Amino acid sequence: MKLQLTTPRLRWPILLLGALGGLSTGVGGLGQDCGENAGLNVGDGAGRPGEVVAVELRGSSQCLVAGFSLAVGHDTTRVELAGASAGQFLLDHAGSELVFGVFPHNSEGFAALFVAFDLRFPLTVPPRDVPPDTLLATLTYRVLPGALPGAAALRNEDRTFGSPNPISNVYIEEDGTEIHPRLGSGAIVVLEPTGGFLRADANADGAQDLSDVVFLLLYLFRRGTATAPPCLSAADSNDDGRVNLLDPVTLIAVLFRGAGPIPPPSGACGPDPTPDALTCEAYGACP
Repeated sequence: MKLQLTTPRLRWPILLLGALGGLSTGVGGLGQDCGENAGLNVGDGAGRPGEVVAVELRGSSQCLVAGFSLAVGHDTTRVELAGASAGQFLLDHAGSELVFGVFPHNSEGFAALFVAFDLRFPLTVPPRDVPPDTLLATLTYRVLPGALPGAAALRNEDRTFGSPNPISNVYIEEDGTEIHPRLGSGAIVVLEPTGGFLRADANADGAQDLSDVVFLLLYLFRRGTATAPPCLSAADSNDDGRVNLLDPVTLIAVLFRGAGPIPPPSGACGPDPTPDALTCEAYGACP
């Protein structure tokens, strides 16, 4: 059972696990200190503005656990959570009984994740240990257009998310006891948007065609209501360092009158050979 919710601050898996309890395995844990080596670690990733980046959440616990919860903070000016998926370990152990809850709070700069192996009474999925460096989930972030280059921290060690009732970054034993693991934070490195572009591709769809002419005309004559080109350098069809009416006229002449060629980069993606004041905040059509 996967939950993709936006409701706030819930600790329902923790409370229910403690209330339901009672699925005994006859082992009862691996000793009082089994939680000493437990861990929950957020990984790293890298991407350019407009790209989607996958970040791994890995963990371990010698104690027998029935689920876990955590909150991960992010830089709201650079990235936002786009989604999350359960790791194969969780799917194999809990199957269809798995409760996987994702709670994005992008405007507040964090996302919460709640996982329970089983919440249907009577419980049928037993608690178990988590082997070292197990992939528990994959978090998917979108790098925002215009994001400044550099490291955008994914803060797993900050226990204040969801205040005034902060979300606990913990494993949960079958009786509801919390195990406080070592926490490791990660980061998404926002790369310079230097992958190049295709000149005259104003709408950044990877082609130079009539749709770019229409896109440019709307932008030029409906300022404030039409979408701006994500890469102004690509919209500069004649490479004069400005985006104006000459750019759609240039592209029309190339497409319908055989004029040309379009200044580079044109036949293939590449950098701007004539640097100017125009920016290219996002252009996702180049590999």
